[in-house]
Amino acid sequence: MPFDFGGGLSSYDFLQKEVENVYKLIKKIRDFAPSGEDVVTPLVEKLEVVASNWDRVAQPIQLNAKARGIEHEMSKELAYYLRNLSIDLFNEYDMLSHSQRITNLLQELFAELPEVVERVEQDADTLRDIFQKRSQLEKQANEWAKDISYSIEIGLMFKDTLRISPNGISWKNKAYPLDTITRVRWGGVSQSVNGIPTGTTYTIAFGDNKSEAIVGLKKKEVYGTFIDKLWKAVCVRLIADLLEVMKAGQEIRFGNAVFTDDSVTLIKHKLFGANEPVRCTWNQVNIWNAGGAFCLGSKDDKKTYVELSYIYTANTHILEQVIRMAFKQPGMRRLSDVS
Repeated sequence: MPFDFGGGLSSYDFLQKEVENVYKLIKKIRDFAPSGEDVVTPLVEKLEVVASNWDRVAQPIQLNAKARGIEHEMSKELAYYLRNLSIDLFNEYDMLSHSQRITNLLQELFAELPEVVERVEQDADTLRDIFQKRSQLEKQANEWAKDISYSIEIGLMFKDTLRISPNGISWKNKAYPLDTITRVRWGGVSQSVNGIPTGTTYTIAFGDNKSEAIVGLKKKEVYGTFIDKLWKAVCVRLIADLLEVMKAGQEIRFGNAVFTDDSVTLIKHKLFGANEPVRCTWNQVNIWNAGGAFCLGSKDDKKTYVELSYIYTANTHILEQVIRMAFKQPGMRRLSDVS
């Protein structure tokens, strides 16, 4: 016989009343979910309290049903409503923490329902795996952010700050988010007076499709440190972007040369008459460095070549890295073979 809670309220009546409150909270959470996690948090906390209160009365009934080889239908129905809420909060709103909280609540309140337990354990394992992967990605992102961040004041009397971080790169009055940067170039030029070395001037430039910032430096250490940060923050992406362009079958020009995935058009230099373009497949090409430039030339004709300046030709360093990686592939025919 149902237990009397006083005032004529039986255990069944109490459970029915409380389960309706739980359903109302579930609906409210669904209604407010588009507003974000902060809005949902107090509702989930209240749901935990109301559902736990309900379970204190429902658990003896669940155990009795389990002993008779059946499941308490009200509990089973509520469990699946909660499970669906957990799944939807993650799938539709990416609320991993709230989905985990509700899944943990299900494991705690419905251990007497074997079918529910099995499914909820699978949910918990899946959410745990997602959490671990996200935590690892977050750790890697934090390490990357720390690794690329750098700030230095440059100048003697009037100083300007060169800064790079996950927010972008800034110099003087120009700032570029990292994902907008489409071109980079850098290099050093040795200076001398009457044959006596006076040091090296370093140039770093970066920009998007509309503008470019140019930084002049004297300190080799600052130059090297910033290039290392720039490579990790921007150049790795530019390498991937260049390979995608090649793979798509598009042409791209660097200086006087035109590159495709399977060939490069070089320039045949003539003493008399106009120079002429010569298309070479990659197995017909040699590469080398000379005079601050990346050079490509025909294996069959020393007069057919191009020189791409590291300082003055945008993305020469990017192109060189792609080509050198490709040349390491046995039997390479296309640059995109490395991707």
